[in-house]
Amino acid sequence: MKRYETGSVRFLTFSCDGREPRLLEPGAAQVFVEHLVFMVSQSDLLLHAFVVMPEHVHLLVTPEALTGSKALENLKKRTAAKINRAAGRSGRFWLAGGGYDRNIETASEYKEKLNYIHNNPVARGLVESALGWPHSSAAFYLDGPYSGPAITSLDTDFQW
Repeated sequence: MKRYETGSVRFLTFSCDGREPRLLEPGAAQVFVEHLVFMVSQSDLLLHAFVVMPEHVHLLVTPEALTGSKALENLKKRTAAKINRAAGRSGRFWLAGGGYDRNIETASEYKEKLNYIHNNPVARGLVESALGWPHSSAAFYLDGPYSGPAITSLDTDFQW
């Protein structure tokens, strides 16, 4: 499969410049999540899972059209500008390049990435359970209180 192929589930990771924990700055992760909410509501991108870590973000998405990749570019630009402005900083916020981008081709790979995303804060020792990390879609899947961006859950009947 090609990168940015429409209709395919993709696992994306992008990091802060210098892999610095800039998303731990006051309000930074919330800014990202707010822009993610807006992007999902205004684009043809289906969001399956996300986590905002201190220095990187993981997304599991399906772009329904080519504009999905444009929406992601805009998400990165808008969040970088707003977070930099709040921190009194200029320059690059995100690491140069497109980040890690992998097409997900099977239901088992989808489930593995879904679990990886939600357990990332636990594996890093940031919280004891996935529900303890506030900037994630874990609560959506674990029946906790969830108020983040719209999530489209895929089941095993999805056409891989």
